[in-house]
Amino acid sequence: MNAPVGSIAVLVCTYRRPVLLAGLLRSLAAQRTERPFDVIVVDNDPAGSARDVAARAPVPVRYVVEPEPGIAAARNRSLDEAGDVDTVVFVDDDETVEPDWLEALVATSERFDADVVTGPVVAVLPPHAPRWIRRGGFHQRRNLPEGTVLPSAKSGNTLVRTRALGSPPERFDAAFSRSGGSDTDLFWRLARRGARIVWSHDAVASEPVPDSRLTARWLVHREFRGGAAFGRMMLRDSPRPVVLAKGAVRTAVGVVRTLVGTVLNLGPRASDTKVLLFGAGLVASVFGVRTDEYRRGPAAT
Repeated sequence: MNAPVGSIAVLVCTYRRPVLLAGLLRSLAAQRTERPFDVIVVDNDPAGSARDVAARAPVPVRYVVEPEPGIAAARNRSLDEAGDVDTVVFVDDDETVEPDWLEALVATSERFDADVVTGPVVAVLPPHAPRWIRRGGFHQRRNLPEGTVLPSAKSGNTLVRTRALGSPPERFDAAFSRSGGSDTDLFWRLARRGARIVWSHDAVASEPVPDSRLTARWLVHREFRGGAAFGRMMLRDSPRPVVLAKGAVRTAVGVVRTLVGTVLNLGPRASDTKVLLFGAGLVASVFGVRTDEYRRGPAAT
């Protein structure tokens, strides 16, 4: 019989997005479950700008401030605050979750005896989003069959049985704090240690797409950054020529697919662009190129 998930803490890291955080906390309060769970909010703003939102939340919240800047520091603090809980669930502060979200994550973990379970994050485009973004599927996210085994995961909608973290427990690598990718890196390491990572088809979260992400520049940066960060992970275990070759092949395939799409008048397609730019990022990582995703900026909603 597969082991139950035990005690649960939902972990939320936030930085100057009070309106979006409030929406997430409302969706957590609306969960259809008899299962008790704690909610821990780690505010990465030293000024504690999310304090009032946490205090007014319709669900009990343990609120702490992590003054050290960086997404990895905030995520590690959330794990520290969770203590000896059996299971943690990461969710981003700009997401909302469906009423059966938590039950779906738990059911998948128990059914497949999975150490890590991750689910779909549906991008919600504003009405004025450019037509080429909608047609090309540039913010479209995959939803895989239930129980699909994965090589890694992100932390935007992910359950982790803390047993999988090991002893001493694995943590998010601060080297990825500014570039992003500390979550993919952690779950990649856990998988290499034998952790079972699977997909939960019904554990659905939604995320609004802000105007700043409706530009070609942002989309290019995102895919290139993802490749560069993944290349850094690969370089821990793979020789540089191997990473370079894999990146070059992906880039070449992306170029060919993009050219074919252009000749056939298919318009820009995310699937082609992602292959090309991710490959270019892999190549760049071999030469030490890094990009920043988490720069400190002005207050946001």
